[in-house]
Amino acid sequence: MRDPQSLPDPKAIPDPTKLIAENAQLRQQVAALEQSNRDLQIALETTAIHGDCIENELQSTLSLYRRQQRRLQTVLRQVAQQKRDLEWVLQTTIEHSTVIENELFTANERLVLEADRQRNAGQKLQVLLETITREREDLEHVLRLIIEHGDAMIEQLYTQATEAGARASVDALTSVANRRRFDEYLAEQWQTRGNRSESLALVMVDVDSFKPYNDVLGHVAGDVCLQQVALTIAQVARSSSDLVARYGGEEFAVLLPRATLQQAELVGTRIRQAVLDQGLPHPRSVVGPCVTVSVGVAALVPASHVNPLVLIDWADQALYAAKQQGRDRVVVADEGTTATFTLRPAINFG
Repeated sequence: MRDPQSLPDPKAIPDPTKLIAENAQLRQQVAALEQSNRDLQIALETTAIHGDCIENELQSTLSLYRRQQRRLQTVLRQVAQQKRDLEWVLQTTIEHSTVIENELFTANERLVLEADRQRNAGQKLQVLLETITREREDLEHVLRLIIEHGDAMIEQLYTQATEAGARASVDALTSVANRRRFDEYLAEQWQTRGNRSESLALVMVDVDSFKPYNDVLGHVAGDVCLQQVALTIAQVARSSSDLVARYGGEEFAVLLPRATLQQAELVGTRIRQAVLDQGLPHPRSVVGPCVTVSVGVAALVPASHVNPLVLIDWADQALYAAKQQGRDRVVVADEGTTATFTLRPAINFG
């Protein structure tokens, strides 16, 4: 007979239902482990099959990573250098801020001045354009007038030009030729008479004691006197080729192309007598009660190697001699050579 204590405790005997449940649970766990084992086996087989591809991809990925890492390091170095440069610029700006500020202020002033200059230039250009536009309109108007009245305008312009040319050659007071025209005509006739071996004569006429005449009677009367003397001289020298000119002040010159010395002497004598015959009163004359003239006469055949001033010098010296000998007379320069001449009183032609 067993010992009652050796018999199992009824409470310690497992519950069959519980055991069945635990058994079922264990079976499920075993089945799960078996499925995991199969999945692992498949994974290992797949890994074995595709291992090379995965390794290549890993190598490529690693290489790409390293390249990117190097690029990143380069970028970091550049950023660091830029940071140092910016720090240097900032430090320089801080150290030289006053200078930079002055330079910026000066540059701003220059810009303002340049802007003003450009604005002024623009205004001037605008004014110029407006002027050009007006002138263009005026020219178009003139062109239309020329087209419409061409012949009449050309004739008028020609007349005006001729009159202007004449005025430029005429002495305003006496209406005889002026000094400019005398010089031109002398040069022309010197060449022409020289080419033809013809004589060229010059008669110089000076009003005696003209300054006292002006002082006593006034400049208006003096002007009238000169006008009267010029008219008298022009009436004597009437040939179409003769030129009567006011040489200066109260002095006149008569250029006589083709005239011999004797012919010029006759003209000079007639001029002296014609002025005297005018009977113009002269209250301060050293000669007589009327206006008189002194006359110098010269003539020669021009030559290319002789200066035309020689003719003027001869006539002028003859005129000076007439003054020195008492005025109201004619003195002639007799030609010896182009370098010498003899002064003599004019012949009395009666």
